[in-house]
Amino acid sequence: MKSDLYDLISSLTKNEKRYFKLEVCKPKNKKHNYLIIYDILSKQQTCDPTALESALKQKAPHSIKRLSALKSYLYQLILKILCQYNEAKNSAIEFSNLLQRVDIVYMKGLYRQSKKLLNQAKKIAEANQLHAQLQQVYQWEYKLVFMEEKYYKSQRKMDQIQQQQAQSIKLLTERYEFDKKYTDTYGYIYQYGPPSTVEAKNNFQKITEFSPAIVPPQTRYTADIFHFVKSTYHYFMGNLEEALLHTKARLDVFEKHPQLIIDDTHQYLKVIYN
Repeated sequence: MKSDLYDLISSLTKNEKRYFKLEVCKPKNKKHNYLIIYDILSKQQTCDPTALESALKQKAPHSIKRLSALKSYLYQLILKILCQYNEAKNSAIEFSNLLQRVDIVYMKGLYRQSKKLLNQAKKIAEANQLHAQLQQVYQWEYKLVFMEEKYYKSQRKMDQIQQQQAQSIKLLTERYEFDKKYTDTYGYIYQYGPPSTVEAKNNFQKITEFSPAIVPPQTRYTADIFHFVKSTYHYFMGNLEEALLHTKARLDVFEKHPQLIIDDTHQYLKVIYN
């Protein structure tokens, strides 16, 4: 845990570091003590708390007693600025930031503005199939209906929200089934290794079989899991051509939806290099 701040700073790209400095160095004539800590840690090759304290004693000796608080503040500040930086790149972050703004203007009693911002968040969630986040949208929609002057005449609107929520919950339930299949497949290989006997192959086949009720997958996310499980199954069964077909299908899921690549670059790269 002591290296969390160092690890976070080390993970920053050049563009992220530049953006961070531009945001925090306002006004430019003021040098905050937490920036001194940032500069020291960003130059370290490995996490060295002793070297940090030694350098801080020379540059800002009065900050030593507040080192723990300054490190905590810097950590939270970096995360906050990263959210700003990645807002336009990551749909989940953009959604989360919008929902915070919905909450803020709602607390101010600006319900019309809350609804406007919520509609923006809903469009992002729907476009990117963020069904867990959509549940938050529906709760807010219920809340805002009752803030309308004639909410008692809004039964049709309430019914519409409930229908949308029910459909989204259905897709979330399906996602749970796919997630479980994903972890069961991974878990079997991790625990037992590639199936080599007839019994092991039969067991592995059962684990990787999908219920007809959830096939074909209804979302991009579940489609990716479906093809992962199938490619894994065929690979360990020796059906390399089938495994390759499902791997290519996974790539198609990503490449037909570029936002997926942005939201989950690591997973996309894993598919390419597997």
